[in-house]
Amino acid sequence: MSAEVVEALIGTLVPIFVCVVLPVGIVWLVTRAGVNKDRQRSQVVIEALKNNPDIDINDILKTYSVKDKTPQEKLQNRLLRGVLFSILAVAITFFVIFDVYGLGNQGMLVLDIVFYGLGISNMTVFFLQRKQLAESQQNNNNTEEKA
Repeated sequence: MSAEVVEALIGTLVPIFVCVVLPVGIVWLVTRAGVNKDRQRSQVVIEALKNNPDIDINDILKTYSVKDKTPQEKLQNRLLRGVLFSILAVAITFFVIFDVYGLGNQGMLVLDIVFYGLGISNMTVFFLQRKQLAESQQNNNNTEEKA
């Protein structure tokens, strides 16, 4: 094989791998992990019923259920994501302005705009939800005081 054929082959296989095989593999792994978790949960319940038929199944299922995050934890995750994306955007801006590593400016600029958008949107949602959460907690406190 000549060098041109190898370059053409690599030039087509790498995008196919990144755009098709990698996402399909990730979805397959996540789905498989969920199925295995459900299978393990059902095996635990079946074994518990075999050993003690009088046991309450709801108590067992509650111990294996996924715990929901509190509104405060969700807010903290929004702030963390917003700050991280903003820091990444500032770093990429630095790389684009000073042309560090000789990277292509147009592709990096698109990535920079996406990270700025993600950072700003996450921080905007954080501040709006924080205000809304504080108002709802204040309303709950006021209704409890009246009762």
